[in-house]
Amino acid sequence: MLEDFVEYFASEYFNKRSGWYEGVAPGYPSTNNGLESINNQIKATGTFRKRLPLNQFIDVMFRLVEEWSMERQPESINCKTFNKTPTYSLPLQTEAEKWIKKRMELRVRRQTEDLFHYFIPASGTNSLKRRN
Repeated sequence: MLEDFVEYFASEYFNKRSGWYEGVAPGYPSTNNGLESINNQIKATGTFRKRLPLNQFIDVMFRLVEEWSMERQPESINCKTFNKTPTYSLPLQTEAEKWIKKRMELRVRRQTEDLFHYFIPASGTNSLKRRN
C-alpha cells in the first residue's frame, strides 16, 4: 500500500508536475496573492460578498469568465495582457544591485565542506556577531 502511494506520488509530482513545490522559483514570492486578488474581484463584482445558491453562483461565474475573456482578447483596444515572466525596470535592477553590494560589505562568511554560507544583517543592523 505504501509502495503504491510512493510510486503514485513520484509519478504525479516529480515526473508530471515538477513545478509544484515552493522552492521551484527561488527569489519569487511564495504567496497566493494573485489567487486572493481574483477571489476579491469575484466577491466585489460578482457575488457582492453574499452567499448565493449554487445555480446563481454558476451564472455569476459564467458571466465573469465571459467578461474577463473579452478583456483579454488581443484585438481589443484596451486589452489586458498577462505577463508570462516578471518584468523589472533597469532602475529597479540597479537599485537592487546597489543594495546587495552595500549589504555584502557587512556579511559574515562561513565555509563548510565545499559550500559558502553568507549571513547578511537585517536592514537597520550594521553588523552580525560571529558564533560557531
